[in-house]
Amino acid sequence: MKNRLLLATALTALSFSAFAADLPARTAAPYAPAPSFSWAGAYVGGSVGAAVSSTGFHDNDDWFDNQLQAGHTSFGAMGGLYAGYNVQMRNFVYGVEASGNLMSGKLTVHPYGGSDYLSAQTAWNASLKVRAGLAMDKTLVYIAAGPAVTSSKVGAQFSYNVSPTDYTTSGSKTSNVFGAAFAAGVEHALSDKLIARLQLEHVASGKSSAVVASDTYASSPGNYGFAFTRSTTAASAGLAYKF
Repeated sequence: MKNRLLLATALTALSFSAFAADLPARTAAPYAPAPSFSWAGAYVGGSVGAAVSSTGFHDNDDWFDNQLQAGHTSFGAMGGLYAGYNVQMRNFVYGVEASGNLMSGKLTVHPYGGSDYLSAQTAWNASLKVRAGLAMDKTLVYIAAGPAVTSSKVGAQFSYNVSPTDYTTSGSKTSNVFGAAFAAGVEHALSDKLIARLQLEHVASGKSSAVVASDTYASSPGNYGFAFTRSTTAASAGLAYKF
């Protein structure tokens, strides 16, 4: 009897082993990593911020005896639009971006005190920059550089005496001056379509000359002009839509 039980147990074990061998093997589901954010494509956005401008004057006619060659600073606000296109190769992002900004903040200096003055104000600037950056999934750190144009208005007022009368003459001129723009910043994708930005940009303008006043009442009438340079550094925050 005991031998029969042992034989039945052995046959049952063999049967289960054969059945298990015929079952299909179970495999683990393949690991699918979450897709990383793509920076490639076009985008358009807007920005606001604060700017500091530095202006240097050079008196072409020695009216102020060249007292104003040192730089003078003024502060203001800025706001603008930007648009561009990115190409991505692994973690490297390349692209081109066009931007334009409206500026506020007027500089006025009084070399002799009183009513005589020189003034400068940037109305707007625009640039076309090449960008290069390193992407870390949804965050992009970049630098950019390219040509720029700045529209600035320079003005002056002079008081002088042609005995026995005192005269005051004034004038202004707007000049569009070419220069260069340099920027660095960081962007972060808030979603697949919205990208936030923090950026620091410096726009340097070349030298421009402007005739701003005339002493038509003097014994030797003539025009008075100045050469000036102006550069602007702006810190801004922006939000863009990615297509």
